[in-house]
Amino acid sequence: MAFLNNYLIREIAINTLTDVIYNQVQPNLNFRTAIGYFLSELTNNIADHSECSHGMIFAQTYPTKGYIDIIISDNGIGVLKSYLKSDIFNPANEPEAIEMAVNGNSTKDDSISRGFGLRTSRSMIVKGLKGRFFLWSGGSMFVDTPENQSIVEVDDNAYYKGCFIVLRLPIANNNNFKFYEYIEA
Repeated sequence: MAFLNNYLIREIAINTLTDVIYNQVQPNLNFRTAIGYFLSELTNNIADHSECSHGMIFAQTYPTKGYIDIIISDNGIGVLKSYLKSDIFNPANEPEAIEMAVNGNSTKDDSISRGFGLRTSRSMIVKGLKGRFFLWSGGSMFVDTPENQSIVEVDDNAYYKGCFIVLRLPIANNNNFKFYEYIEA
């Protein structure tokens, strides 16, 4: 599903997607709240940083296999170029820019936003829900799982212009997940 970089349209797309996921796998309230939170945060990054007019969001539930896959993407300027346009941080390369982004170093002015969205979402997904988080921008990929975390530079032929995020969320065993333990103030 494509969405325009318009708050209302983006929220309608997110609510529609969470309703579909809820109807298919009937997750508990904390899990549903988490999905709505990180979908909102990650798609908001497209509006704030990508310099493109729209983003894409896809989801597929696998109830018998026990997981949900979600993809969020844009064809904007990518993580490194977003940092290079800012006066706040000056990463030396793409892996450094991605590391800054996933750890909450925002290119936005602190008075506008706190920059917690990507870091908080990733923590919620990997630590809280025991899911998988993958981000590809430019020539680098970031992978975060409960077992491992790494940034990998890829072959030039595998370059992705914007930002491509893949989430894998286990459906079961999230009854002990507490959404508010992962929210930063």
